[in-house]
Amino acid sequence: MIEAFVSVFGVIICLIIAIKASKDDASTTYDSVPDPDDD
Repeated sequence: MIEAFVSVFGVIICLIIAIKASKDDASTTYDSVPDPDDD
């Protein structure tokens, strides 16, 4: 039960971070990937 809750909570956190990053600035999340618009 606890493990399932932790897993779901972790996924939700990842989704929130991904959505927040894509809204704010995607380049902050994918630092290792060069931004094509950066050139």
